[in-house]
Order: sequence, then C-alpha cells, then structure tokens
Amino acid sequence: MALDPDEFNEFRDRMDHIAEMAPLKNEESKELMKKLLGEAFQEIDELVDESRPPRLYVFGRSGAGKSSLINALAGKDVADIGAIEPETTGSKLYNIPFTDHYASWDVVDSRGLFETVPADGEIPVDTVEFMREDLEEYRPDVLIHVMTPGQLRAGEQDFETVSQLRNEFGTAFPSILFCLNQVDTHIPQGEKLEPGKKPIASRGN
Repeated sequence: MALDPDEFNEFRDRMDHIAEMAPLKNEESKELMKKLLGEAFQEIDELVDESRPPRLYVFGRSGAGKSSLINALAGKDVADIGAIEPETTGSKLYNIPFTDHYASWDVVDSRGLFETVPADGEIPVDTVEFMREDLEEYRPDVLIHVMTPGQLRAGEQDFETVSQLRNEFGTAFPSILFCLNQVDTHIPQGEKLEPGKKPIASRGN
C-alpha cells in the first residue's frame, strides 16, 4: 500500500490548525508543540517524497499475453493489446491507481524477448542488454515472467537470460514470479476450466 500524498497534506493542514488553536497556557508551550509536530511531519514529508508505489516488471516472449495480464491485474484496460503483431516495441510504464485503498502500482510492460534470434541459437546480445537497461532504469520490486505452455517447452533461453542477469545483479536482483498464461488454449478437447473463478483483481479479501 502507498501513502496518498493529497490525503496526507490535508491531514497535515488540519493538525497545523489544531496546534495553532490549542488552549496552551503560554507561548513557550505552543512553540514546543509546534516544534515537536514540525519534526514529526518533516520526517513524514521525506518519506512521502522518497516513496513510490510498488513496481512490477512484466516480461516474456511476444504473444505470451503480458499486456492482457496487466489488464487482468488492474481489473480494467490499461495496456494496449495487439491482436496479431507484437504491440509493445519498447518498455512502457503504467501507473494503476486503486483509489478506494489510497494506493497504486507501477507496472512496466516490456517488449517481447527474443524477437530476433541468431542462426547459432545463442541468446541475442540485445535481449540481455535491453533487460539490463530496464532493470537499472525502472528498479522494479518484483519481476513477472509470462510464458504460454508452448513457450515453456522451449524456454531454455528465457531461463538462461534470467540466470545471467541474476548473476550480474547479485543480491540486487528482484524476486521473480513465473506466470503460465493462456492455459485454456491447451486444454484437451472436451475438457473445461473449473467454473466460478473470480477475476484476479477481485481477490485478496
């Protein structure tokens, strides 16, 4: 959860007014109260200025459904979805507000992994480089690696890329979650997903 700066500023104005109107006996008591409150509010001001919403970095191959996952997490359409061609040509940062909880998330929708693969089958240098630059620029708190069942079967390069970056960043490498997407397209004929599942955004309580 993130602290809403507007709500805090309104609360601070009220507290300043209460401090000024407090029925204290002398000016020294008023100055002491003002000083104590001022120091506390200064510390909170610094926390508000330095804080940012939790930041998720969503990555995977083109067609894995990264943008669709972001929309599911948000409970609304915030990321562009390409029907045929890869829609995300560069990483995009989305801020997803949850106004009822005075909170928000930052979500980075990265471009697809391995859009060009060398003939020798090695990991493309630009794939590692763009992810390295993204991690340094956005400083995400959590990585979400999105894959389809079909991509999972041939996902050795994906895991090698993550392993290489983990070795480079060491303890600064964020925690990572793996998301198996589009499982409904790989259900055997005649079987169905279990009904009654709630949307992702509606879970948690």
